[in-house]
Amino acid sequence: MEREKSRRIVSWLFFTAILALICILSFQNGNATKALDRSFVGYVAGEGEDGVYTERTRQIIYLIRQTGRAVLFLALGVSWGSAAEFTFEKARRWKRLAGSAAVLAAICYLTEKAKIFIEGRHYAFEECVGSFAFSMLGYLLSAILLWCMMKRSRRYVSEKIELAEPDHHYH
Repeated sequence: MEREKSRRIVSWLFFTAILALICILSFQNGNATKALDRSFVGYVAGEGEDGVYTERTRQIIYLIRQTGRAVLFLALGVSWGSAAEFTFEKARRWKRLAGSAAVLAAICYLTEKAKIFIEGRHYAFEECVGSFAFSMLGYLLSAILLWCMMKRSRRYVSEKIELAEPDHHYH
């Protein structure tokens, strides 16, 4: 019982940390985002430090942002998946899936839509959909992995019980 409680707590802490990171990055104003881009891309590409972006620098920024978004929302889905699977394990699988899709869609939509209120940022439906797709992929990967692990664990326990039972087939 204590082990399950620990799993739940760790899963929710992981989810909260990923969600907080997404919110921090999503809710930066345009100037803070550009400063982050400039320092990071300038380091990676060796250009852009003076504030003048070449087409190559813009492409690198775009790729870094999209890759970062994919990784963060994949991690969000994985963390939500483990928290949901450990917390709502008695709910039917389709209910966990539907509930998870609703929660992840809401997070993706709200973190993207809220950008319209932030100076220098904008809402992009395509990015919202991409974030949702990666978060659902993470959720599904997490749910499938945990299902396989639990199934394996149950099989191991049942085999162990069979070995421990005495053999009553004497003739």
